[in-house]
Amino acid sequence: LAAPHNDVNGKNTAIEWVNWDNIAPAGAIVTGVNELTNWIKLQLGHGTLDSTQYWSEAQAQEMWSVHTPEHISGWSRSNFPTKTFRGYGLGWELNNIHGHKVVSHGGGYDGMISKTCLVPGKNLGFVIVTNNINWLSSALTNRILEEFLSDEDCRDWAADFHKFKTDGDAADAEAKIKAEEDRVKDTSPSLDLEAYTGTYGGEMYGNCIVRMVGDQLAFQFEPTPLFRGTFRHWHFDTFQLNWSSTMMLPSGTVQFVLATDGKVEEMKIDVPNPDFDFTELEFKKLD
Repeated sequence: LAAPHNDVNGKNTAIEWVNWDNIAPAGAIVTGVNELTNWIKLQLGHGTLDSTQYWSEAQAQEMWSVHTPEHISGWSRSNFPTKTFRGYGLGWELNNIHGHKVVSHGGGYDGMISKTCLVPGKNLGFVIVTNNINWLSSALTNRILEEFLSDEDCRDWAADFHKFKTDGDAADAEAKIKAEEDRVKDTSPSLDLEAYTGTYGGEMYGNCIVRMVGDQLAFQFEPTPLFRGTFRHWHFDTFQLNWSSTMMLPSGTVQFVLATDGKVEEMKIDVPNPDFDFTELEFKKLD
């Protein structure tokens, strides 16, 4: 059984499995190469595998048809010039490369990422599985597609995606520097730290408990033991949110909002990431 890994302080480190039961459709399947190969054969068979039909030809085409058109960015046009359309079908990403329709989808989990790719017109299918969150599956996907679909010499996709990563890392580092520059120095919270403790919550997600641990604020999201950590003062009534558990979520911020009577009435949490939108959640201070 593959162990999930994350980069921890620049080192590739094994982490604990994260329980995804309550969002099981998003990534709770534990599988292997043999099962995934049968899945690819079933897809390329347009719903039929080993003489058994699981869905119709019409349904196969419905899954592989664009239901949600998607924009091709300038960056994508520059880096993938043979891609002329992009959209979402039913559970599949759709585009074209070198004149061939490509049906694919990635899968991400704490410490793992995968890519399943089909080219129905060529009866070609493959899956890439990795046990870290990285660009490897994308680089390999493009290399494999180019090997099969293009007569030209292959681009050095490993080098290209390495540059994408280093450029992204540089942008992240620059954003951290700017955030530090924008931080207002020598400020203090409006209230004693004890005043920020209590239970915060809303109907959509549930409660979060904030308490003092030593001389700092600590938090625990009640719906999951994984979401726990500490708040470190940033400026005014904004604190930096740091997780105590190792997972794919980055650090974030929490802003405490005061009512007209000077007491805390709400906290607003922001953890920028592509999967879990904390800004949608309401955390009102409860009696």
